[in-house]
Amino acid sequence: MRTELAKAILSLATAFLICCAIGGRCGLGAEGQGARIAVGQAGVGLPHPVFDIPKVDKPTIDGNPAGWGDGGFRVDVLAAADGFVPPEGRFSARMRLGWNDQGLLVLVQTREASSRECFDEKEMEMGNSVELFMLDKPGGSEMIKATISPGMDPVHPELRYRIEDSRKDEALRKVLPTLTAVRTKQEGGYTLEALLPWENVGVKSQPGAELAFQICINDYAEDAPNVHAVWYPATGTQAVSDGAHRIRLALAPSPPVRAAGRARYDGWRYTRAVVLADSESAGRAVSVLADGREIARAVLIRDGARSMAELKAPWSPIGSDWKSLSILLDGETIDTVPMPDLARARADAAARMRFQFVPACFAGKTFPGGDFESPLEAERAFGCYSTSVTYYDAQFNPVTSADKPGRYAAVVEVAPQFVPAFKRYCILFRTAGELELRDLEVPASLSKEMGIAPGVAREQQPLLAHYLRDETADAFRHSVYGVMLLAWLHEAKPGEVANERTGPESRACEFIHELKRRTGNLTPLQYYVQMPARADRGGAKKWPAIVYLHGMGLIGLDVNDVTSSFVVQYARRTSDFPFIVFAPRCPAGGRWYKLIPELADLLDEIVAKYPVDTDRIYLTGASMGGFACWRLAAEHPDRFAAVVPVCGGGDPGDVERIKDLPLWDFHGAKDPGVSIQASYEMVEALRKVHGRVRFTVYANGDHFISTRTYNTAALYAWMLAQSRGNPAEPRTTLSGSAPTETLP
Repeated sequence: MRTELAKAILSLATAFLICCAIGGRCGLGAEGQGARIAVGQAGVGLPHPVFDIPKVDKPTIDGNPAGWGDGGFRVDVLAAADGFVPPEGRFSARMRLGWNDQGLLVLVQTREASSRECFDEKEMEMGNSVELFMLDKPGGSEMIKATISPGMDPVHPELRYRIEDSRKDEALRKVLPTLTAVRTKQEGGYTLEALLPWENVGVKSQPGAELAFQICINDYAEDAPNVHAVWYPATGTQAVSDGAHRIRLALAPSPPVRAAGRARYDGWRYTRAVVLADSESAGRAVSVLADGREIARAVLIRDGARSMAELKAPWSPIGSDWKSLSILLDGETIDTVPMPDLARARADAAARMRFQFVPACFAGKTFPGGDFESPLEAERAFGCYSTSVTYYDAQFNPVTSADKPGRYAAVVEVAPQFVPAFKRYCILFRTAGELELRDLEVPASLSKEMGIAPGVAREQQPLLAHYLRDETADAFRHSVYGVMLLAWLHEAKPGEVANERTGPESRACEFIHELKRRTGNLTPLQYYVQMPARADRGGAKKWPAIVYLHGMGLIGLDVNDVTSSFVVQYARRTSDFPFIVFAPRCPAGGRWYKLIPELADLLDEIVAKYPVDTDRIYLTGASMGGFACWRLAAEHPDRFAAVVPVCGGGDPGDVERIKDLPLWDFHGAKDPGVSIQASYEMVEALRKVHGRVRFTVYANGDHFISTRTYNTAALYAWMLAQSRGNPAEPRTTLSGSAPTETLP
């Protein structure tokens, strides 16, 4: 039994992610037919075990699993790509594969508590759906992707599908790819049966023929993590065709897949692993091995119709980095998880770890000392380290003592054991005397909001005031923002207005940017460039330019990873796309709102290096990038012809600066990450000053509206109609609510 199960077990491996990526899904790895494999980045160059799928005598696609009998190759357990285990009863899925003379047969059966499907066929993956990938072979150039929305949502009761054609062979491309799919409802879920014809990828229907296949079943919920249940063996599968399973047409199937393992790395503290199996496997032993040495052990516990085990193991000790982790079930490997690129991971961790001075707000001439907020975690990430500090005054002069009250900066040089040396920049503030708060009053609303009887609150004012004084003083001494605030107040003049553009944090970012420039430590932002097909970089023709600012999911990744952005992808797919697209990368530990000066430098650089029409520069971005659009536009309204924020927000009190700038704002009404109120406030404020603003709301849209927004040809036509100093977008002239274009 053990040997048979080992041959059938599916190994689902994940690549390490230091930070989240709402950008792509992690891929998985496979073991079948007793062959052990090592899963690497994107699955490129990996051996692929063969899964035999049998011929199934089912001439009619009707959504009825009874016609399969006991036939087909069974995958009884599908695990989520990110290791999330939904509660029993919320979602589960299983699959069978077979073949007939017409094509590849797929049978999917799900159990789900609810169905939330996407209204837009261009982004059906953003709702409950099934994604099928069919290829001529792993790593092959002939691939189609079929996305099926099953029609279980009352708003969308009919099955819908979309086929994406990535085939390269001209002969194959002469015939459009097709799909036959039927869905039948069942209590608490659905059955989906699909046939993918052989003509799609040029495979012959005969025993021994091979092709490649992968599947992702998506389940979305309002108030819980989304689930992407997958069957494919390596990371980056959607982008790299080498990551698909190798399947072979046969007369008898490979043994069924009855268990799946997943592992992920949680910071620099520990490793989490989860194993899902059928209920009959309860009581079996699960273990995690690091380079062959056991570091964790557990037992599968029955959980309804399944069994599962969760394990927690230590992180690789510094100086003896593990090469891989393996998850074993009764001594047989079901998951091989590669370690990340540790050099890069440690450097990214160094960029994210907070360096602090205690107290950052101080009295007297002696500067305080500093260290990482968590020295132990820093040592665990990049080894022992030493630091040296150079202090600067508000005029950027190096100093050894704080001779007068005001703003100072500390430049910390960190020399770690296992990563290259790096620098940190911190704001300090010297007070005129010891920070003591005496006459702090307790807010009158405190008793009501805290549920304290009014009489008690009045009687205990001294006690409450003492607590708030201590907490406030401590916050000014240790809070990064508190120090920025005191420095800003010290430099402010009567009547000065503080907003997002001119306030304490922006002033601090500008100060550090100038300090880096004067000390020769300013590092320009990296960016990706997509040129029009007809552009001659050295020619006289000037081209419109789009600057795209990505969201948080791409922070710290390689600059080439921003090619996954929707604008770049649209530009690549669209013949004669008339824009140069610039997609900068936000470095690890950064946020766009902290890099406004660097983004202004980027504008100078692209104009100097590329044939950019300076009257036709368009700024757009989503989520974190959407917020940055509002912020950068307010800082430099004269640099852009138009701005397109997507699911972002800004400072309504500063819209006077952008009232002449054409803006088209997009937001999903059901966005759980950034409330649509953030857009409403900006649009309403612009309307009151008669700004040039358009507003599109996706009534059923959530935070993932970028696909639909950036795949709209009308958006780019609108951009081209706007020119700096000659806007085509009219001013709003009516009072009242902002004009809104509401789409389904």
